[in-house]
Amino acid sequence: MDCDPVYKGKKTFLSLFIILMLLLWLPLTATAAMYKVAKGCRIYTSVGKGSKVFATLKKGDTITVEAVKGKWAQVKKSGKTGYVQKVFLKKTRQKVASKKSASGTRRSSMRSIQNRLNEKGYLDASAVTGKNNASTMKALRIFQMMNGLRATGKANSITVRKLMSPSAKKRGRVNYDSWSKCGISRHLKDGSCATVVDMATGRRFAIRRVGGSEHLDVEPKRASDTAILKKLYGGNWSWDSRAILLIAGGRYYAAAMNSMPHGTQISRSNNYPGHLCIHLKDSRTHGTNLTNTAHQANIRKVIQYFT
Repeated sequence: MDCDPVYKGKKTFLSLFIILMLLLWLPLTATAAMYKVAKGCRIYTSVGKGSKVFATLKKGDTITVEAVKGKWAQVKKSGKTGYVQKVFLKKTRQKVASKKSASGTRRSSMRSIQNRLNEKGYLDASAVTGKNNASTMKALRIFQMMNGLRATGKANSITVRKLMSPSAKKRGRVNYDSWSKCGISRHLKDGSCATVVDMATGRRFAIRRVGGSEHLDVEPKRASDTAILKKLYGGNWSWDSRAILLIAGGRYYAAAMNSMPHGTQISRSNNYPGHLCIHLKDSRTHGTNLTNTAHQANIRKVIQYFT
């Protein structure tokens, strides 16, 4: 038997109302994917009536979508979270043209790379132009330093994959506090390990702290780390100072090192006959209790690079 038309209409309305309420209360579905703007649109501070516009998008722009809820996409723009109607966005796989810039980056993907660097705090919004520039190369290099990659400043496939992934780290603060105030001994205790990034070449290797009261006495962690250290110095051990970024306990320190083995050899498997010195701001030598001029000059160069 057919339903009464009035009842049938009410039932249909009720069903639609229930579906609408379910959509409103469904949790956000995480996506963390890149989307292309198919038509110019606005970014709102929230979903619903009365929400304010805080940015606009042009056709062809790319943006990271963090989550989707019904007809709305949660996006990130200039470090702020906002909402865009999903109908204006089109998912992209970052397909690019055949031409490459001098840095190895495909030109049509440069804007999406710059947008992501901006979201993570490595690049100022004014440098998001779609064209490769010195600011972008420096931002990529710092991103690589802080994300476990060799710092080349080039957007190679490994770098882009890491940059676009949810595990990409935000830019961190580089510590330039004095030796007595920087807290390095809390984050790098004797026997614990850290990472050294050579500022000139972008090469990185692991070290282990073996002591030091006025500066760090360290040794290369493995034989492979010793090989990298020796290559940095042209195949010879030297007291010459090199500017480095020290990464310990998830923190970053402006620092300088030499490579000359001296003192007691701790490890017997790393092919390094002793330990080397790493200095931070206002560190002193253990023998003379004086600051080393060359080390301090290199430490200032490091902090200037990150400023």
